[in-house]
Amino acid sequence: MIIEDFQGPEALVKELGSDYKTGILGTAVDKLERQRAFGQNSFPPPKIKTICELIAENFDDAINKILFGASIVSMIIGIINEGFPEGMIEGTSILIALLIIIVVNSGNNYISERRLADLVNLSEKQEVTVFRNSTEATTIDGAELLVGDIIKFEAGQKVPADCIMIEGQDVSCIEGELTGEPDAIEKTPLTEENYNDGRMCTMIAKSLVATGFGKALVLAVGPNTVAGVITTKTQQAPQPTLLQEKLETIANKIGNVGIFVACLTMAAQVIKITLEYTKVLPCGCANILTCEELDGCTPLSFSFDSEVEGVENDFRLYRSLLESVIIAITVVVVAIPEGLPLAVTISLSFSSAKMRKLNNLVRKLASSETMGSATHICSDKTGTLTLNKMTVMACMTLQKAQLAGNVPSDKFPNQVKDVADGVEVNGDSVWKLLTQGVMWNSSARIEKNDGSDPAVVEPYLTKGNVTEQGLIKFFMGVFGGEGCIDLKNQLTEDNTLLVISFTSSRKRASIVVRDPSQEGTDKEVRVYCKGAPDMLFDLTTGVVCADGSVQSVDDQTLVSEELLNSEESGEVYDTHRNIFERTVKKFAKQAYRTLLITYKDMSMADYEQLKAENNDFEKESDRTVLENGLIAIGIFGLQDPLRGTIVSSINRCKAAGIQVIMCTGDNIDTAIAISKNAGIVTEEQVEASKYSCMTGKDFREAVGGIKQIENPDKPGEMKDVVSNMKKFREVKQYLRVLARSSPEDKYLLVTGIQDSDGVVAVTGDGTNDAPALTKADVGFSMGITGTDVAKGASDIILLDDNFSSIVVALKYGRNVFDNVRKFLQFQLTVNVVAMFIVFLGSVILKDSPLTAVQMLWVNLIMDTFAALALATEPPPESILDRQPYKKNAAIVTEVMWRNVFGHAIYQAIVILFIIFFGQVLFTERYENTCSVYADEEMTTCSKYNPFYTTELYFNNDAKKHWSSPKFASLTKADFDEDELLRFSCFEQMQKDEKYNCTTQLTSVDSEDVVLPKDAAFRSYTQKLIHYTYVFQCFVFMQVFNQINARKLEEHEKNVFAGFFNNMLFIYITIFTILIQMFMVEYGGDFVQTYPLSAEQNLHCILIGLLELLNGLVLKFIPLRFFQCVSLDENPQAQNTQTMVSALKKSSTMRRTTKNDDKFQKI
Repeated sequence: MIIEDFQGPEALVKELGSDYKTGILGTAVDKLERQRAFGQNSFPPPKIKTICELIAENFDDAINKILFGASIVSMIIGIINEGFPEGMIEGTSILIALLIIIVVNSGNNYISERRLADLVNLSEKQEVTVFRNSTEATTIDGAELLVGDIIKFEAGQKVPADCIMIEGQDVSCIEGELTGEPDAIEKTPLTEENYNDGRMCTMIAKSLVATGFGKALVLAVGPNTVAGVITTKTQQAPQPTLLQEKLETIANKIGNVGIFVACLTMAAQVIKITLEYTKVLPCGCANILTCEELDGCTPLSFSFDSEVEGVENDFRLYRSLLESVIIAITVVVVAIPEGLPLAVTISLSFSSAKMRKLNNLVRKLASSETMGSATHICSDKTGTLTLNKMTVMACMTLQKAQLAGNVPSDKFPNQVKDVADGVEVNGDSVWKLLTQGVMWNSSARIEKNDGSDPAVVEPYLTKGNVTEQGLIKFFMGVFGGEGCIDLKNQLTEDNTLLVISFTSSRKRASIVVRDPSQEGTDKEVRVYCKGAPDMLFDLTTGVVCADGSVQSVDDQTLVSEELLNSEESGEVYDTHRNIFERTVKKFAKQAYRTLLITYKDMSMADYEQLKAENNDFEKESDRTVLENGLIAIGIFGLQDPLRGTIVSSINRCKAAGIQVIMCTGDNIDTAIAISKNAGIVTEEQVEASKYSCMTGKDFREAVGGIKQIENPDKPGEMKDVVSNMKKFREVKQYLRVLARSSPEDKYLLVTGIQDSDGVVAVTGDGTNDAPALTKADVGFSMGITGTDVAKGASDIILLDDNFSSIVVALKYGRNVFDNVRKFLQFQLTVNVVAMFIVFLGSVILKDSPLTAVQMLWVNLIMDTFAALALATEPPPESILDRQPYKKNAAIVTEVMWRNVFGHAIYQAIVILFIIFFGQVLFTERYENTCSVYADEEMTTCSKYNPFYTTELYFNNDAKKHWSSPKFASLTKADFDEDELLRFSCFEQMQKDEKYNCTTQLTSVDSEDVVLPKDAAFRSYTQKLIHYTYVFQCFVFMQVFNQINARKLEEHEKNVFAGFFNNMLFIYITIFTILIQMFMVEYGGDFVQTYPLSAEQNLHCILIGLLELLNGLVLKFIPLRFFQCVSLDENPQAQNTQTMVSALKKSSTMRRTTKNDDKFQKI
């Protein structure tokens, strides 16, 4: 199409208003027009469900549907029986409580998803190098890329848009993210000649440049790219983390127990109803232990007649059955711990957000929790342990080593220039050779400061490889930024014959240039090669001497004084090769990275002959012939200072039981020097074992490298293993430094550690690091220097390339596990107590001590509020003072079982005591018959209490009781005067809040006195106050037990340590207390509570506070009593159906982890 429709690539470029060398104009008008015509380079954001969709999802749960339906039926029966609107109260209360829980949970889920989506968008940010109205490349944000832009790319980058390659060498792309094919696909520049050859010139957005470099023309951006179309139309299934899977299993097991208790509760209620229906139990029996017939009780009947046995039919049988169903369903709602998986999601999203602020961009949520088990960290040196700011500190040329001193300045480059500029080799000064050997043979670039970062004041900035930046800055000290740009521009594209890129295996880079002024001579073509001295020595045959001559590297010469060993003195002679090795060792002992600069000349005829003899230099292996017979010009020593926090960070890792292994491309001497300074290895460890510091080659030979065997877990598949695991375990015990290591060595090391039951984190920045990053349990890529390939293979991106940020990940990784355990312990306690109380109340009492609405409120406390409060606890500094969690460590520990049982027993005893003895201790009057006895004898009751009695609760039975024939004829004289006045005051204030009882109710003779039989519907009883007291005490015990849950370990006696570090916890605790007090004070008919006095509230708070004392006492109980308690936490098979999963189809975990797969596709 490009050839047919546009007559070739050049015409296409022109049609798009672009230029091969200078790109588009890039003016404001030009950019606006291109955006209007072709769109912006922003991909569709991850789709998250709206709050309404999340609310609607809750009604996919069968249990919510049943409870919703039951509340509707309750309203209908209530209206039939009690009229409108009084009959709606109970059903409406349940319905409102259910809706509040659904809305709050959905809002919580929405916030978590929104936060994860923001992290996805953040991780997709990318910088792109483009040409805009200039031959000089500039860096822009990938979102600013436009159709028609000419981009410059190199190995390791992610392709930012759909393009066609117009220039390139050795280019191959991995398009597996889009096509599923893992192999790299070779790409060639588009020309009219190869258009019909079937060669691939297209580069698809989001594919990865595996090898090579070049230029490409942008044809489509954002949603118009292939990746954009796919992203819009597809969505991956969610993949829960291992911790979430374990908690799903635990939640199912707890839920099964809850369902069993609910069934028992329902059965107990039905049995009691059956016994009363068959007259085995008295009518309206309130307490099975002290069963008495309730006055005015309507017998149970299936009849729909208006009267039953001469009493008005209130359909009590059907109401009792419905109440039993509602209570049983509510038990299931409370028992199924939806908050468990939610707590993981909240903790992970909270940790991810906090880690983002601390320079950890989490791409895969599972990596956060995995870091809690990390036992080894295999870390790069450059930029991770060091500042990533290379500075030339030494230079050895013309047989003389020159040092910059402790404080480098512009004087040092000029000092080297003065020495090198005065010596010529075949007509070129040594300074010129050094300058061109660095400036031309460099992928780093110089850009003008655009002022986007106010903190950067230098007029010119260097971009690209950090080591090359250090060399360029050295020459900028002589020529300035503009001068260095001019130097680079002296080499035109026409005179650049070949570029041989740097690779981690070659440890060198070369460029072949043509000098037109030397046409026809043996100097017309020059090869510049720079790289690691030990890798270049074997290719070097000559060296430039102080007099300008070129001598063999094996010739003897006088060793300069600064290169003498401590035991040498006087005149010492050595070969040039050995002098270079002396230089490398001297620089390495000062932790300098060394680079050897070499060159060689040849005629164009020789170059063409080599090209013809070596497959036209088609492949990298064909070009290595150009790097033989090199002449050494000089060695640079560059220092990358250690970060100020490295030593303390390494010590923190050691204290946390983590072994740090430095993997670097530096030579062994440099690596040892740096690792000693960083605290990774000590002199004693170096001397104690030959395995403490090794080269990659020695390491591979010692352990035998990688071999493949059949995977025992997946028959038919092969897996990589270390050939000699016995030897590897011996080496691993001592290994601290791996020098001259390749990505393959990293992969070998990671494989061995994992097969030794270790959990390993790896850092990497290069394209070839991708296999090790993928293989590692947690892969860290570098946000500044890392390639897009490395970032795509990693789990976490270090935005500041700093090792100390890995320590942050360690803290938050362990904290995720801790927070989940805290929440689980709290929820198990609430579950056990709530189910026990409801079941016991159903068996013994007429009414459950906790109503359906109250239990739904408790469910909200323990599921959503507790998840937010406990899952967001920040990590304390002491979290790194203990050993890592084992890979398969149990979530519920002996400590947790002790706390669960201890707190549950305490709470159950307290609640039982209040239920059975609270009417005597905690309420004002709670008699079974009357309040005043005549003649001090207990046989005759002379005065009644209108707030009568234990059988009566907050329902219509109170009015029916006093209106029954037995009490219908009672007059004012039959009641205790004080109690009757108080009762009348309550009734009058129900009608008029401004009613003044003191002035208007002066005596029982007042017209405003109200008798119980004439009272307003739903007058309260002392039993209501009693059960309100039970509810208040129960909730306050949970509030203070939530504080207990903050500290799990035995040594953590002070539960308030770091209390003010998590303000969200404090806010939620205060909010819970305020809502609880509001519900008790004003809940009334809806919650079935009555306002408690200040003294009664104080009692409840004190009972709750005793939970703190109970928590402290429990820490002194030996753990051996709980070692036999365990819970199977192994994740269930994916398609396993349980009772809980049948009732809760869309579990919280499944709803809130769907964004994790988007992380994995970034």
